[in-house]
Amino acid sequence: MAIVAARTTARRRKESAPRSRMPRELRARQLLDLAESIVLADGLRGFTMERLAGEAGVAKTVVYSHFANASELGLAILKRRWSEVDATFGAPSEDGRPLEEELRAFATVYLDVTGPRRALRTLMTELARDPVVEQAVAQRLKGRQASLAKRLEKACGLAPGSARMAAAMVFGALSALSDHGLEAGGRRAQAVERFVASAMGLLEGLRRAS
Repeated sequence: MAIVAARTTARRRKESAPRSRMPRELRARQLLDLAESIVLADGLRGFTMERLAGEAGVAKTVVYSHFANASELGLAILKRRWSEVDATFGAPSEDGRPLEEELRAFATVYLDVTGPRRALRTLMTELARDPVVEQAVAQRLKGRQASLAKRLEKACGLAPGSARMAAAMVFGALSALSDHGLEAGGRRAQAVERFVASAMGLLEGLRRAS
């Protein structure tokens, strides 16, 4: 009896002992990972903060202590993904690399990260159904186009207006390219080369007209 009582007491102490808390940074990462998986599996309509809390095994207050609402959480997911893309994609180069080579690398990496079977494209499509996230996506695209426009001004001697128009057309062409569902291999490589040739032709025409 004494042994049973001791075991019961020990079990109760263990159950009543406070659980070790996950460090805040790790908890935020866990919540982002889970939220991303929910959105990828069921779309934005299938996501709720309550569902996230349930799958994380925490109270809703824990989720809300990290993210004020679903819009803020969606932005955090995209910003994390964007930082990964930027590490590879980078900003338009100013190191003297030939523009043609830069456009080729630009298109190749773009297809790598935004192809139809890639998670980022699906996430952006779903999360952008939220007006707050949609606005952030639009602002980012505007910033990327502005950076490319400055590069084209310098590399091609284009007037600011022509450079902005050219940058918008380049991004439009890249988006159309990724819509074709090109996988790695010769077909995609050929498409990238056609994109580069078309972009260079466009830029040359604008340069002559400037």
